[in-house]
Amino acid sequence: MDSRNFTIGILSVTGVMLLTAVLVIGSRPPQAIASGMTAAGGDYSMTVGASTSTDEELLYVIDVRTGRLTVYRFDTNRPQIELVHGVDLTQLGNAPQQPPAGNPRRRP
Repeated sequence: MDSRNFTIGILSVTGVMLLTAVLVIGSRPPQAIASGMTAAGGDYSMTVGASTSTDEELLYVIDVRTGRLTVYRFDTNRPQIELVHGVDLTQLGNAPQQPPAGNPRRRP
């Protein structure tokens, strides 16, 4: 067996191994990420999100009938769901308007 046939054999085996690796990696299903998913049912609309500063998943629930937004947190470090905050959305429309931040415009 000469060195040329040996090199061709090694390259063929290496090519088959690389092709197998690509096929195995490409056939795996993609990771499931629920960020931005929205569902509605009855008087409720729900969407999920993730906190970028901590390792927490957030669930936003809007009660359309009462106009209330409630935020729940799921901490992946300790499997627990807890209430984060609730806001009455009907009150936001009645809030007094604040002037924009920055230097106030002076009149001459």
